[in-house]
Amino acid sequence: MLKGFDATAIESAVANATGLKSIKALPVPTQGCGCPDAAAGVVAASCSATCSDGSSPATYVNISAEASYTWLVPYPGVGNPVTLTSKSVVRIK
Repeated sequence: MLKGFDATAIESAVANATGLKSIKALPVPTQGCGCPDAAAGVVAASCSATCSDGSSPATYVNISAEASYTWLVPYPGVGNPVTLTSKSVVRIK
C-alpha cells in the first residue's frame, strides 16, 4: 500500500469526480478487514482472524456517495429533486 487510507483525500476525490455540486461522501469512508465469500462478496472480519478458506483477511475501504439532482423537466411518478446514491468496496491490501 503506497499511501494508506486517507478519508479526507477520498472525500475530496468523490466531491471532484463529477460536475454535480451537491455530491458528498456520505457516510464518511471507512476502512476495515474482510474475507471473500461466494454469496456475499466480502464479509467483515477481524483483521487478526483467519478466513474460512485459510487466508488472512484483506483490508477494504467502503466508499458511499450521495447527491441531490433536480430535473429540468419533471417526469411523472419521479420525485423532484431525487437523491442519487452509489457505494463501492475497494480492496487496498
